[in-house]
Amino acid sequence: MRYQNAESYLHQNSFPFSSRKLTYSVDARLNALEPRLSWFYIRLLVFTGVAWAIQAAELVLLIFTQSLVANDIGMGESVLDIHNASIFMGSTIGGPVFGHVADRFGRRITLVIAMVFTLGGLVVSAAANAGYLLIIGRIIAGLGFGGQHSATVVLIQELAPRSIRGRLISLLDAFTGIGGLIGVALAFALAPWLEWRITYLVVCGFVLYALVLWFTMPESPRWLASVGRTEEAFDIVEKIELVHCLKSAGENVPKENLGFMSVQEVPSSAVKSSRLKRLFPTLILWTLWIAVTLSSYSLGVYVPILIGFKGYNVFASWSTIGWLDLSQQQEFWTLTDCIVASLSLVLLLQLSLLY
Repeated sequence: MRYQNAESYLHQNSFPFSSRKLTYSVDARLNALEPRLSWFYIRLLVFTGVAWAIQAAELVLLIFTQSLVANDIGMGESVLDIHNASIFMGSTIGGPVFGHVADRFGRRITLVIAMVFTLGGLVVSAAANAGYLLIIGRIIAGLGFGGQHSATVVLIQELAPRSIRGRLISLLDAFTGIGGLIGVALAFALAPWLEWRITYLVVCGFVLYALVLWFTMPESPRWLASVGRTEEAFDIVEKIELVHCLKSAGENVPKENLGFMSVQEVPSSAVKSSRLKRLFPTLILWTLWIAVTLSSYSLGVYVPILIGFKGYNVFASWSTIGWLDLSQQQEFWTLTDCIVASLSLVLLLQLSLLY
């Protein structure tokens, strides 16, 4: 592949690191890339999207096999209530914990570890013979869900130029619908025939995909630069520029963005001031995210179940929701390409309120 062959080319054609460090910043060079989906970003989207779809398929499988599991294990009503909420309990903890891991050790390793946690929880659930073991397994899976979600989004955002971030994230989220449809097929076609424990173990085989991510995904150059690993950061940026067919490294960078300053070189007073300024917008986004996630799970998981009680085909309802999800991502892609992300968010929230 062109990206894999870039390293040997760069050893022969790149200019010395000392001059690169003093010339162009990592952030400015990435943002100077043309706003198009080159082979590097298509490849990035496919590899992370498959992991995203695996996560969605596992979540849907766990939710829609709850009745099979409850009938087999035999759980009381109180234990069943905790069992149903345990995935989300784990996800609540997993997001902040893996966020700290990502800041400390890197985005790529966090994504791989989170995926192992997600599928590891499925192994514990498959081997469980009591309600408390099922709850533990689902909490472990939830930890991985929270970590994988945040690590994937951050990795893509930090590898992409600002001009196409919205497009990439919306296309990534389209894999949720694909994974959800696969999860429905596993839950309603395979699990009753093959038995839910064996179905869980079959899905656990996807843990091998974590190795694919490790060997194919580059680390975030923005994170590498922020922790002082500037040489590695510039090497990755040069490879991206080469695959993106940029004629000369950094030639499109505006003059006002020249120069390099890592997080370690920023004055502490400026860092504290910046954190305070970001606190209020962060709290607003947290509130919006909680509301959107709640409505998403209500519409995507519990509404089809309630409709199923009225005799409506759950397969058909999930197929409809899957296609609607794909069309939604196309809509968001179009909006973020035409207008700023904040205005896109306001418009989409208004549409959700009308619904």
